[in-house]
Parts: sequence; structure tokens; C-alpha cells
Amino acid sequence: MATRTSLCLRLLLVALAAAAVAAAGDQAKVGICHGRVGSSLPPPSAAAALLRQNGVTRARLFLPDPAVLPAFAAAGIDLMVGVPNENLTFLSASGPEGAAQWLRSAVLAHAPAEHVRYLAVGNEVLYNNQFYAPHLVPAMRNLHAALVALGLDGKVKVSSAHASSVLASSYPPSAGAFDTASLPVLRPMLRFLVDTGAPFMVNTYPFISYVSDPANV
Repeated sequence: MATRTSLCLRLLLVALAAAAVAAAGDQAKVGICHGRVGSSLPPPSAAAALLRQNGVTRARLFLPDPAVLPAFAAAGIDLMVGVPNENLTFLSASGPEGAAQWLRSAVLAHAPAEHVRYLAVGNEVLYNNQFYAPHLVPAMRNLHAALVALGLDGKVKVSSAHASSVLASSYPPSAGAFDTASLPVLRPMLRFLVDTGAPFMVNTYPFISYVSDPANV
């Protein structure tokens, strides 16, 4: 098991290195996560204008909202578009053709491909949605194949956002190890990320750690 974990960590390092090279020109770009769960929210066009006024040129959308996508794209904001967990079973089973159909209707019908930078397939699936875990990597592969067929694989990268609990140990960094229960999914996913030059994504909340222990964080 230690050897398998070590292999995953090596693949992760390669994936991170590839992502760093791909993002070398983005150091000065600021991005935000944009959700629509709440009350008295501004319309998407007003939110997009506010972002641009404050120099924000990147945004993560947790789902392909047909009202938000065109507003943000029209404002020149580059997007990471979330693929909801509940879509994973369809995308896994429908093959590249079904994935292309979903991609056209859910995303590209509302935002031009030039403003779609990433597809974040599922959110924290390995943390609290084990039902979807077997469908995660097949869905990612089908979406990537659909992008290849559309000639967009060089512009749009496919990954998945993980909870920080995907690491069983993170400190010190030299002792870092993935959660062994996640390895059956992580191994093929990391290989996919390496092969396609896509980043490994993790949802982290450093401010929460800082507030809890400001003297040491």
C-alpha cells in the first residue's frame, strides 16, 4: 500500500508541475468562487460588472447556470464551470457522444469556449458522495474525449475538486499521504491529469485555520 501511495504522490507532483507550467502566465490573475445560493442577490450582469471593476478576471461557477454563464463571459471573465455530482452517472454511461451533447447544451450554448478554461467534474465526490465515486473518472474521460472531438482539448482542461480530506496526512509535507480508501479512484485520475496536462484541484480554507490558531498559522 505504501508503494501505491508513493506512486500516486509522484503522479501528483508531475500533474502539479504540468499545471504550474500551463498557468505560468496567470500569476497576477485573481479569481473568485461565485454561488447563487442566497437571498437578495444581484443579477449576474451586475455581479460580473462588480468583479471586473475590482480586477477579478477568473471565476469558478459551481454549476453551469444559464443566466450566469453568458453574463460572466460577456464581461470577459474566464470560467471554471462545475459539473454537478448528479450529472456524473449520465456522463459516465453516455460515452463521448453523450458528454458532447451535455457540453453543448449545458455550457457552450451559453458561453463561448474561449472563456471556458476548466471543467470541474463533481465536487468533493470522494468526501461525501461515494455513490458517485465509480462514475467520476469515466465522466472526466468522456468529457475530455468530447473536447478532443470539438477541437477544444487544448483550451479547456478537465479536473475535479477534492476536499482536503483526500489527504490522510499533510504535515509535515514529507509525510504527506493520500487517504487509502480514495486510491482506487485517485490512481487513474492522477494518470488522466498527467496525460492531459490538467491541474489537481483541492478546496482549501486557510482562513478558517488561521482564525482558529493565528499565532501558529
